[in-house]
Amino acid sequence: MHYDEMQLQIRGNAYKLGFSVIIVLLAVTGLLYDTDGLNISNYMTTDMLLFLILYAGVTVFAVYSILNDAFFRVLENRNRYLLLCAFIIVSNAASLLQSIRSGRFLEHGVLDFGAGGSNLLCLICFLMVSGAIVIRKAGRNEDEDEES
Repeated sequence: MHYDEMQLQIRGNAYKLGFSVIIVLLAVTGLLYDTDGLNISNYMTTDMLLFLILYAGVTVFAVYSILNDAFFRVLENRNRYLLLCAFIIVSNAASLLQSIRSGRFLEHGVLDFGAGGSNLLCLICFLMVSGAIVIRKAGRNEDEDEES
């Protein structure tokens, strides 16, 4: 089995929410990018900012879907995905620590996607996704205990 109708509806809502987050963040970025008080380009490069916005939308979609039990197919094993998330977290954390130790984390004093920002974004995204999986698994275990 794949997804049931309710899961598809929840995934559609999650997609709309994630897309809305991207649009709002792009609008805010457009308004604040070169303002005198808060110049975003002082903190990160443009490519890092755009990837941050995309990661935020994808993370919102994934976390919303997972918490509402619509991310995984019916009867799909979530432990494999949790193990995959753990592998991605560990590998990105190791790479991030290496770039910090070598002094390449900031490029010309700003966060850059290629210099270590990509590892930071992946680390944050997959920490949130794996946290949502753990929360959902704990909720399912409590539901099963109540039914017993």
